[in-house]
Amino acid sequence: MSIRTERVASVIREALARPVSDLGNELDAGMVSITHVRVSADLRHARVYLSIFNGAMDPTTAVKRINERSGALRRQLGASVHLRYTPDLKFFVDDTLDTMDRIRTLLEATPPAAPEDDDSSLPHSDSAGERGTDNTDIDRSADA
Repeated sequence: MSIRTERVASVIREALARPVSDLGNELDAGMVSITHVRVSADLRHARVYLSIFNGAMDPTTAVKRINERSGALRRQLGASVHLRYTPDLKFFVDDTLDTMDRIRTLLEATPPAAPEDDDSSLPHSDSAGERGTDNTDIDRSADA
């Protein structure tokens, strides 16, 4: 995203935070908060990602209900933020925390790989190789 779209996304997030939270309470969807907003390059479309906790309904159902009221939220956004075009709003469930938990569970369930006993991949140390890595044996004759 460009700097402009990031700034517009931030303004949209701030402007919609209270109305989306109030709508979540009204729908008995629990605590609804906006995690991030992605705006198209032409600023006409905005994807709003929501985090929903402790609700009486499933988060996907809550997002479906919020999407049904996106017109009213768009009007509120247009009244509070002055843009040439008020973007169309589409709401989505932000499932990054669920994905992180799923990955963490998979990583914890995977046994660690056993170290290989093959030493052929390790560099062998000999006196010539050790002297080449020491910085004290630098030939200073080229500087003189």
